[in-house]
Amino acid sequence: MMRLVLVLFGLCVCLGAAWADNPAKPAGQPKEPGKTTLEDVWSKVSVKLGALVRLGALFEDPEGQVDDNYYFRVDNVFLLIKGTYGKDLGFFVQPHYSNYLPGGGTMNGADMWVEYRRFPVKIRLGKTQYPGSFGAFQPTGKLDFITRPAMCTETALPQLRDIGLLLHGDLFSREMELPVVGKRQMTVTLYGMISNGKQPRAGSMGEGMMYTGRADLTVKGLMKFGVCYLKDYQSHELGEIKVNGVANPVDSLRYAACDLTVYVDDFRVGGEVIHGRIEDAGSAPWYFEGAYAVAFYKFYKGKEFAAEAGVRYQLWDRNTDDGYEAETLTCGVNIFFNPKKPHSAKLQVNYRRMTDDDPAKPDKNALDVLMQLCF
Repeated sequence: MMRLVLVLFGLCVCLGAAWADNPAKPAGQPKEPGKTTLEDVWSKVSVKLGALVRLGALFEDPEGQVDDNYYFRVDNVFLLIKGTYGKDLGFFVQPHYSNYLPGGGTMNGADMWVEYRRFPVKIRLGKTQYPGSFGAFQPTGKLDFITRPAMCTETALPQLRDIGLLLHGDLFSREMELPVVGKRQMTVTLYGMISNGKQPRAGSMGEGMMYTGRADLTVKGLMKFGVCYLKDYQSHELGEIKVNGVANPVDSLRYAACDLTVYVDDFRVGGEVIHGRIEDAGSAPWYFEGAYAVAFYKFYKGKEFAAEAGVRYQLWDRNTDDGYEAETLTCGVNIFFNPKKPHSAKLQVNYRRMTDDDPAKPDKNALDVLMQLCF
């Protein structure tokens, strides 16, 4: 009898403990084991702050050329404000300061966009880098040399950015077994953008538009190949498109370009070619073309820092009918203070030598020094 009483008492204690952990639901509320409350994703906002700081100096030899020395200056300061809102929305705001004249500077906005990421094709609306030639589309913080190729900057809008609608995404991304090199991640990325261009046309033509498309094929650790096409229908502001070194407004600009970069151990080689056409209401249309080749060798790799040396040769013909061409040779050394993230802290030293067949344009002989921090 005593044993039965103890067993019943123990059973009651166990049932009581179980009931206390899982109390009965109020009447009228269905019992659904494992039911979870839906999370309110729109209540979540994450913001990350950073900065890109580029401090430099330019020393030009005034002998036989325009004295265009800037000496020490604040090249660029970008504030990086990026984050997500809800589950599928991202945003990026990038205030920008630049000091190219002694004692003064300018403030403006660089990137300012919102992006919807629910689908494989991401939808970005706002001000962003348009997917043109590689020399112009490459982010400022990841430039191999201090200056971009002239053939890319002279056919670009200010800041290399425009306001419009950008669609981009990976058409194909898969690890594949390739001959000789073995398994590599292969990715095909497409970009398409419709944007404002720089300046609307006057009169009944209304505002012009710019159309840009780009495709990149990347084999991780081996190569990257890209092609692009740009068509811009409007007059540019003075100083954006140059003809024989003289700024002129144009009514229509279009070009096609392709680029290739190959990685072999500590070597990196590549280049780009561009060909295009400019139309101006005041004269006959003309064509431009250019090409550059680059080569880099990482001659030191350590835990504390790494270093590489490189060279870039460019041939640029602003007008194929005038018989003048410009050549630019750039030699540089890059020292990376954080080898795991090379562009986060680096020192760049470049020597540039530019010669032009046009006797009205003096040669340039310059030394550039740049210190960059990105965090």
